[in-house]
Amino acid sequence: MELGRGGIDTAQRIIWLGVALVLVAMFVRRWIVASPPLRRTLAPVLAGGITVLVFSLYVIVDKFRPAPTFLLWSLFVAYTAVPVALLASMLRARLARSSVADLFVELRAHRAPADLRDALARALRDPSLTLAYWLPQYETYADLDGRPVEVPGEDGGRETTLIDRRLTLSV
Repeated sequence: MELGRGGIDTAQRIIWLGVALVLVAMFVRRWIVASPPLRRTLAPVLAGGITVLVFSLYVIVDKFRPAPTFLLWSLFVAYTAVPVALLASMLRARLARSSVADLFVELRAHRAPADLRDALARALRDPSLTLAYWLPQYETYADLDGRPVEVPGEDGGRETTLIDRRLTLSV
């Protein structure tokens, strides 16, 4: 059985749409399980995936009838969203670098532990940040008031970063 050019073209468009749907579904799944900082990083990628999906819909619809105006406008908006999302991501990264520079300036003042927690929370834009200190004599972590702190596991929905002040740098 021989497929005509029209049949091959239609099959390619349907396969294209299927791949686009799988791609966007993968991006959305990663977006849902990602932490807020990772979501900010994934924004341009998600915008690109949505653009591919809208273009795929355009290609399918255009095969059978002229594309409606709203689909053309959706395509225009999607193509515009990718560079805008990329620029917003770059601006956010630039601002994050400046907040890290501000953090270094604040840390030079040898602040009290409560001020250190506040400075880190501002730099990381995370008001829920918890600062805990390791108490080797009790083999536990404690907060600023001396209460025990349970370090969340990997499946707890929160990130944990351990910092060892005894690290030495060799040149």
